[in-house]
Amino acid sequence: MTKECRKCSKKQSISLFGRHKNTKDQLNTWCNPCRREYEKEWKKRQPNFKEKSRAYWLKHAYNLRPEDVPAQCEICGGKDKAWICVDHCHTTGKTRGFLCDRCNVVLGRVNDSTLLLKKMIRYLLKAKKKTSA
Repeated sequence: MTKECRKCSKKQSISLFGRHKNTKDQLNTWCNPCRREYEKEWKKRQPNFKEKSRAYWLKHAYNLRPEDVPAQCEICGGKDKAWICVDHCHTTGKTRGFLCDRCNVVLGRVNDSTLLLKKMIRYLLKAKKKTSA
């Protein structure tokens, strides 16, 4: 099946159109390449877009202001404030603290399992003994 993009007027496979619940066919009217190009240009015209969108997200998701976010990760001490994430419990939604992107991803990859983290530490210690001997 194909659909005509309203921006470039090309007939494209419907797989190139994102979902949109308010249209008759539930697909965007512009193809994905046209939407990406438009969004890229739009962001260039918006001063401080990243800062404003982060401030909006912090306010509406966690009721925080950018100045409430500490300058470093609570686990590794990393100080790249642009990459400090709000760590939260996925069950309760409550904020636990502030982590750098790397530490936040690690916790997510192990599903916040302290047991799995302990096993990983034991593995690293055992591997260190093997490689240093």
